[in-house]
Amino acid sequence: MSLNLSTVGDFYFSRLFESTKLPVAGPSRGANLNTGSGLSISKGRVLLVDKHTTPVISMSYTQSQLLENDVILIEMIGDQAALDHMKNLRCIVYIKPTEESINHLLNELRSPHYHDYQVFFNNAVAKSQLEALAQADEFEAVSSITELFNDFLTVNDNLFTLNQVTSSSSSIAPPPPISSIDESNEIISLLLSLKQCPII
Repeated sequence: MSLNLSTVGDFYFSRLFESTKLPVAGPSRGANLNTGSGLSISKGRVLLVDKHTTPVISMSYTQSQLLENDVILIEMIGDQAALDHMKNLRCIVYIKPTEESINHLLNELRSPHYHDYQVFFNNAVAKSQLEALAQADEFEAVSSITELFNDFLTVNDNLFTLNQVTSSSSSIAPPPPISSIDESNEIISLLLSLKQCPII
């Protein structure tokens, strides 16, 4: 893997979007895919993100690039009440494997809004989290689960910053302290993406 952070990001995003593209159906690239169950699956896709992966994508991908990859709708995974049932659309889930985001995903799988789900985590996911997802997926809507080590913000080819999300509920109160475990996990994600073994 290259030491160029932009190249690393492009590699992971190509895995994120290219692996979920529908095959070309007939002479028209925009045609729908008939599943045989009477439901036509649209070529467009939904991208479900959380507060951690939203800045990762926004710093690396433009709206035009998302449209080029058939992403026609971006939703926050925590807003289940606001999601519309669109069973003709496939869904890409791109979240950080935090307890909060995993719980939102579990709720989504228990009452799915979309045809199927390809789940991508931007850091290592625990075995217990995978087991919880398997139990929640009663409708067998999850078609794949992939780890993409991209838990940091790429500023340019040679510069990154940690993706620390803090609450903005009060402008007076100081932000809560960042867990050193969170920082360590994000640095580990960077090292795994660059295939580097640090000497400490």
